[in-house]
Amino acid sequence: MRPESQEGLSVSDWFNILVLHQNRIKTNPKSAINEHFLPRFLDFVVWGHEHECLIDPQEVPGMGFHITQPGSSVATSLIDGEAKPKHVLLLEIKGNQYRPNKIPLMTVRPFEYAEVVLKDEADVDPNDQASVLEHLDKIVRNLIEKSSQPTASRSEAKLPLVRIKVDYSGFSTINPQRFGQKYVGKVANPQDILIFSKAAKKRQTTTGENIDESEKLRPEELNQQTIEALVAENNLKMEILPVDDLDIALHDFVSKDDKTAFYACLQRNLDETRKKLNSEAEKFKIEEEDIIVKVGECMQ
Repeated sequence: MRPESQEGLSVSDWFNILVLHQNRIKTNPKSAINEHFLPRFLDFVVWGHEHECLIDPQEVPGMGFHITQPGSSVATSLIDGEAKPKHVLLLEIKGNQYRPNKIPLMTVRPFEYAEVVLKDEADVDPNDQASVLEHLDKIVRNLIEKSSQPTASRSEAKLPLVRIKVDYSGFSTINPQRFGQKYVGKVANPQDILIFSKAAKKRQTTTGENIDESEKLRPEELNQQTIEALVAENNLKMEILPVDDLDIALHDFVSKDDKTAFYACLQRNLDETRKKLNSEAEKFKIEEEDIIVKVGECMQ
């Protein structure tokens, strides 16, 4: 991967940039890349995939290179990291030196994020839902007001995205859609301003570090689960179609826009099962219980 020396150029004359699209968060080392595993000859790393904008180059101790994390250019998931200002980086390179120029994005829709633990709020009564609504309304109004403040990096007014993560431990939830109706025309996402959660349980890692259970899978990773996992995670056993065949059909339907994938999967398995049963029926007298057994054998 490293350029070789050429006539008139030594290896050290190159400026080595790596563009990496991978998880960087350290909560689950099995699904993230450790920056200390990258080659030491690199000069600069552009780290993609992560949502939070950390545009200022950060030096990695002992590695000799810097990392910039541009983040997503728009808020693609309503999480805390998305609420930070969005930037791009113009990199000027001369020889093996560089100069970063941070440029704010001017047309990003404003996004405000807050977290609240209801049991820690003095003006909220678990037995009085009106007090809960009043407290949450106050937070929403403050976030809307904050988002409407003029900034140099915003070229036009847009309805803001507002997200409040509510820890409702010891409280009953309220209907998010009904709550958001009063904010139609004031925010861009009135239907899902609120997201409810409960205090996460702590678990210990092999190093003795306590980690929230909620950190095992980040919200933006939910849509990255494989189709196989989505099909296999159900504890109920498939009784007609083999899981592998259904997985292939689902993949073809989603990725290849094959609208006949499920029909073809069903017909193929029915045809194979009929052939198996017909061949057995010619040899033996088959009862209803035997048919169930034979269907199970065809699936294996």
